Amino acid sequence: MRFALPALALASLCACGPANGTPDAGSGTACAPAKSPPNLLANPGFDCTGKDTVWGGIYGDYALVPGGRGGSAGQVTVTGSLQGRFGAADVVATASKPTTYCASAYMKGTTPFARLQLLADGLAQNFDSPIDGNWIRLPLSTNLSIAANTGAKLYLVFETSRATAGNTLMVDDVDVWESADGKCKESREPLAR
Repeated sequence: MRFALPALALASLCACGPANGTPDAGSGTACAPAKSPPNLLANPGFDCTGKDTVWGGIYGDYALVPGGRGGSAGQVTVTGSLQGRFGAADVVATASKPTTYCASAYMKGTTPFARLQLLADGLAQNFDSPIDGNWIRLPLSTNLSIAANTGAKLYLVFETSRATAGNTLMVDDVDVWESADGKCKESREPLAR
């Protein structure tokens, strides 16, 4: 499955550049604290100020909005297409060897269901869940994973499901990493600085 995203360049590992971000309770700072293995995303907490070059809308109206878990959040509002979809605006990673990638994120909104999707060169792994107005970590008990062959490009997408025009989906504190053992059981707590 392929889709077109805006051709935006990913920022450096510290997505905000020099101290531009607002602290985010969910990730520690705008430049998220180091995790082991590291989070592959720049701006996982959506707290960089100014133009967001890490995330981009696909369907619906996408914006950075206040009201995240401790700062801003990414939000898509469903328009006439009755679907809202946004994701990382570029390739999250390219596998240098056969690799298992893992993901989790916090979501809430007025859409009845939300989907977290990892895509790697034609393959897709999804996690769908009912959501409401409270932040919930998805997937609920295990992390979403996808196996990628050497050279596979990894994409990350969030979608509304069973939505009507005007429904929203908010996302915050996204975590994508490479699993050393392929089981995605790594502890994802931030490392102490």
